[in-house]
Amino acid sequence: SAVLSVSGVAKAATHKAPTHHAVTSASHGNAGAHHGIHHVASRHHGGGHVIQCVAYAKSASDVMLRGNARDWWHNAAGVYDRGLEPKAGSVLNFRATRRMPLGHVAVVRNIVDSRTIVIDQSHWAQAGISRNVSVIDVSPNNDWSAVRVALNNRNSYGSIYPTYGFIYPHSASKN
Repeated sequence: SAVLSVSGVAKAATHKAPTHHAVTSASHGNAGAHHGIHHVASRHHGGGHVIQCVAYAKSASDVMLRGNARDWWHNAAGVYDRGLEPKAGSVLNFRATRRMPLGHVAVVRNIVDSRTIVIDQSHWAQAGISRNVSVIDVSPNNDWSAVRVALNNRNSYGSIYPTYGFIYPHSASKN
């Protein structure tokens, strides 16, 4: 078993996670921060471990970047086109926040109207893969710089989250 340092205390891992699944102390979404190692009992992927948002976005889109979600916007510069307009197949890139220190990425499935899109994502609010989740643009300039994500009951929306914008699944234009 591996040894992990959580909050400065060495602990032996009690599970054998595949190396492609990161063990983090960050929590995504609106579930309240739990620091340290935590196990999720609902909506698992593959071998019983929750797939992280980055791994899911890579598998569900044509955007292939490295790093934590908070780094994708900058890592996409010169590699993929980026912008403020949602397009099906693009990746919505959430900025890091206190509640979401590693940021978040989600794949845009379709556009409902100028202020509403539908996404697929993983590891939001400590859940596994969530499909057909509504997201509304609440930014004052309709530029998708601030969004709210539908909660489980789909009739209400969670907190406001800042975003960078959308990463498009085609190579950046060369000038």
